[in-house]
Amino acid sequence: MKNIKFPNLFLVGFPKTGTTSLYKALSSLTSIYAPSAKEHGDLNLLMKIKEGDSISTDIYLKNYKNATSEKYMIDGQVKYSINLEAAKIIKDINPNSKIIIGLREPISFIKSYFNQIEKNKNMSKTDTLFKIDYNKELLKKEYEFLNINFLDIIKSYIQYFGKDSVYIYVFDDLISNREYFLEELLIFLDLDSEENKISIKKNFHHINPSLVNMDIWRKKVDHNLKHQYFFRILRDLLKKIINEKNRIKLDFIKNKFLYGINSEVKLKEELIYEYKKIYYYQIEEISEIIKKDLIKLWNY
Repeated sequence: MKNIKFPNLFLVGFPKTGTTSLYKALSSLTSIYAPSAKEHGDLNLLMKIKEGDSISTDIYLKNYKNATSEKYMIDGQVKYSINLEAAKIIKDINPNSKIIIGLREPISFIKSYFNQIEKNKNMSKTDTLFKIDYNKELLKKEYEFLNINFLDIIKSYIQYFGKDSVYIYVFDDLISNREYFLEELLIFLDLDSEENKISIKKNFHHINPSLVNMDIWRKKVDHNLKHQYFFRILRDLLKKIINEKNRIKLDFIKNKFLYGINSEVKLKEELIYEYKKIYYYQIEEISEIIKKDLIKLWNY
């Protein structure tokens, strides 16, 4: 593998942080070679490459066959952010890689991710070009993203690549402070801003509640409460912060965080605070790592 040129820039997630838009923006730069499909990489494939499997190596590198003298070749795969072994595997593939990680407020992430899965499930039924069969096993894999420990993943990449080779951006900056974000990103990549004009279109996945029949939407969420993996996580979270005596109905959580509407019985501020405490210590330590007060930014 020493004489083989592997990607040296990895956009690893987290999910729902604008990675698709960012990948498209980076692919427009002459200094970066980006395969047309963002998520062409796969952790299992990289593991086989690490073990010396030539067939896997050929399959992976076909994505870069047209690369020439670009400074970077990029691999964008959010699944690299759900496995603590990913950082070590990428390090073994190319120890000189740079890593880009996007971070989003956890509760916002959970809601957005669930909405995206529901949207994809609907598309798989109505759009013949959307070739995803959302069976039970696939859904189980999809919902694995909701078990992410943000802090542990970030620490693992810093451990293997060092702070100077890991750029962590906050989704809020990508949306509302884009000029600053892009300037910082180009500095991280050591690319001249005059020679590398970059822009990001606001193309983030979402479901507009005003376009959704709320009765149908509620039925879908209620169905998933009984049958899918996502809500098991919500229940587990609730058990951690609310004892049996003071437990509230899950309907309040549904209305507030999933339906995007106000519940008739408002969620008490102290309960929301307790809910956020689940992630508080992760966010507090990440704030120290990236030198940005996420506790204040996200009102934790």
